[in-house]
Amino acid sequence: EITAAQIADPPEMAISLRGGPGKTEIARFLPALGGVALDGSMKGWESAEVATYAAGPEQKVEVRCLYDPDHLHLRWHVRLGSPFAAKPLPSIERIFTHDQTVDTVGFYFQGDVNAKSAKSPDGRPGDARLVFGLFERGGELKPVVVGLYPEWRGPGAQPQVYRSPVGQVAFQHVAEVAGAKLGAQVDEDGKGFVIAATIPRAAIPAMARPFSGSTRTRVNFDANLGGHNKFWWANQDGSANRETYDEPSEVRLYPGSWAPAQFVGLEGGVPVREWLVCGPFGGPGAEKFNWDPRNKEEVKRFYEAATFPPDDGVVDLDAVYTGEMIRGWWPDPRRVGWKRAAIADMDARVVLGGAAQVWYGAAWIHSPEDATCSFAFQGHKMTQIRWRVNNAPVAIPDKAYQPSGSPNLHRLAVEAPVALRKGWNSVFFRGYNVGYAPFRIGLVVQGDPALLWQLKLVSQPNK
Repeated sequence: EITAAQIADPPEMAISLRGGPGKTEIARFLPALGGVALDGSMKGWESAEVATYAAGPEQKVEVRCLYDPDHLHLRWHVRLGSPFAAKPLPSIERIFTHDQTVDTVGFYFQGDVNAKSAKSPDGRPGDARLVFGLFERGGELKPVVVGLYPEWRGPGAQPQVYRSPVGQVAFQHVAEVAGAKLGAQVDEDGKGFVIAATIPRAAIPAMARPFSGSTRTRVNFDANLGGHNKFWWANQDGSANRETYDEPSEVRLYPGSWAPAQFVGLEGGVPVREWLVCGPFGGPGAEKFNWDPRNKEEVKRFYEAATFPPDDGVVDLDAVYTGEMIRGWWPDPRRVGWKRAAIADMDARVVLGGAAQVWYGAAWIHSPEDATCSFAFQGHKMTQIRWRVNNAPVAIPDKAYQPSGSPNLHRLAVEAPVALRKGWNSVFFRGYNVGYAPFRIGLVVQGDPALLWQLKLVSQPNK
């Protein structure tokens, strides 16, 4: 019998074809580099992949998952479809039961990664269920997380039995999660909320080893909106129950429904997952080029001589570029500005534009101290790129780029040592392409894991 720890990672192509990790019932935990904010903002969460599940177009949940060796980090964004009204905190062991008619979300985790498949919907030793809610507590709006454990290996056990005329479920421990750090924010329109949480590894006592890139287990997520609308992220064996009028049915863990979780390590470095990009730029004369220009040398001469406002390396988020400079063989975009763009599936690069047009990209890396690491500059066949770090040019000859990865991605890469200074470091590129469009550009930061854990990689510096 295969255990959770023995489950092989599915091919990236299969994940991509099915819509990405969050929609493929694979929860992917990425490293929480530099920590996360718990104030409801997206600071620190930009790199996280999103798992989504919904009860309809207006009632849906997004959860972002990150980790460090001793913590899990979860950021829930719940959309209710109607105004959120916080209710007084009930008895801790009952925050999720139907009679409370409150909005909660849940996280299920298999702590014993070598456990055999579950035979009971009540859960196995090592399994854990964490329930999150936002309540009025002491006159203030406070997030709460409660842990439910079929077996408890920690101190201060608080057993709890849930009964009904048709059955019962017993837990060795039900209590607020000790050491958890939580924050929350209600959406501007009042019809949803964010709960952000940092959960210590001690909250899953069976998880004896630190979380790492080798961690493989099973997890699930659920939501119960208003106490009577329960829905799940994964239901792999069909056992996940949506019953909300029977407490034992509501409280069971249904581990057979859980799906694989992957923890992405630092061994191959850390990609910049989100960039600010700006383009396309062309100008008078660019109208004679096309998507796959035959006159490649003429295109190179044209764009090496051309200059555009972003060439100064200044990223002005309020700037809008119009007129001839953004016109070419492509349809007139009328206006161009800086915008966020995430890297493509199965790639460490962001997709830019067609051939014979200039695009710019920018990102920032925060280092707690002066340090040296290695940048793997990610290029593309027939693409000319100029890089800058902290506004200083990085000289990379075109011939230095070498094929990297799958040939059909046309990826080229080259590594170079880079000195990071304490604080924010800017990374900037200017690129254009003369074939194999659309072209892609990216960056992977490599180095000592002790340093990488402390870095922040963002599309915009947190000021």
